[in-house]
Amino acid sequence: METEPNITANGEANNNTTDVVQDQAPPTEEEQVPSESIPTAKQEDKYYQDARKYWSRIAPTVDGMLGGFGSISFTDIRGSDQFLKNLFKMKPAPGRGQALDCGAGIGRVSKGLLMAWFDRVDLAEQDGAFCETAGKELEATGKLGTIYNKGLQEFVPEEGKYDLIWSQWVLGHL
Repeated sequence: METEPNITANGEANNNTTDVVQDQAPPTEEEQVPSESIPTAKQEDKYYQDARKYWSRIAPTVDGMLGGFGSISFTDIRGSDQFLKNLFKMKPAPGRGQALDCGAGIGRVSKGLLMAWFDRVDLAEQDGAFCETAGKELEATGKLGTIYNKGLQEFVPEEGKYDLIWSQWVLGHL
C-alpha cells in the first residue's frame, strides 16, 4: 500500500510512516491570553457561589426560569421540538431511551419537550428548591429518572448512559 509522503518542517518529503510534528513558533503578543483574564480557582468558586445565591432568590416558576420572560416558553419549546424532529431524521438517528436535561431548573424543558421524545429523563440542577419543584411536577409522567442536585461545573455524566444530553439556557452560566 502506497502512502502520501509526510512533509517535514523544512518542506522536504519524508516517506516514513510516522507522523512528523512541526515546531510551532511561540504565540505573538496579540495571541497570548493575559494571565489576569484566566480565572483562578478562587475566582471560579466565587462565581459559582454568586450564581447559587442569585438562583436561590428566584421563584421556582416558568417566569422565574426565563428571567421574567415566561411568555416565550411555548415558542422556545416549539423551536426545540423542531430541532429534535430534524435530529431524529438523521441516519443513524440517536436512540430515544435516556436523556439528560442540564441546568434543568424546574423541569420546564424536560416536561414540555424531552419527555415527549425519550423514555426516561434525568435532570442535573444545582438549586435544591428547583429540584424539589421538578420532582413534584414530573413524578406523575412516569418518565422521570434521577434528579442530580449538583452544579454542572462539578457534574460528570456516566459515560454512554445518555442518548441525548440537552444543554441550552444554562451554557451562558458555565
